[in-house]
Amino acid sequence: MSEPLLPAGIVLKPGAVVLFGAPAVCTRPAAVDVRVAGAATPEGQEILADRVAEGSARWQILRQRLHVRLRAVAAAVAHAEGFDCVVRRGDVFHARGRVVVDCTAAVVRGLAGTP
Repeated sequence: MSEPLLPAGIVLKPGAVVLFGAPAVCTRPAAVDVRVAGAATPEGQEILADRVAEGSARWQILRQRLHVRLRAVAAAVAHAEGFDCVVRRGDVFHARGRVVVDCTAAVVRGLAGTP
């Protein structure tokens, strides 16, 4: 007997953050705790160490750089581990029978190796 067909993709909550892939058609989704991963980036560490004011121009620039770095590493982890979509942890509304794997540790390891 063959396995039942699952509906395409996963359903995300409004305002969800997609780091890699297309949630609507994914079959092997993963999630990342962006607070943990963000704190592992040089930009995140600078924000915390220098107590950069949230919303300031410097904060916005650092957050943008942090997000670009996080997306690149999440994509590399997805390719290496066979995920076709990576989203922020907690943003999946309905997984439609799929298991959403937490790949935060792999992303943090990947961030440790980026300049």
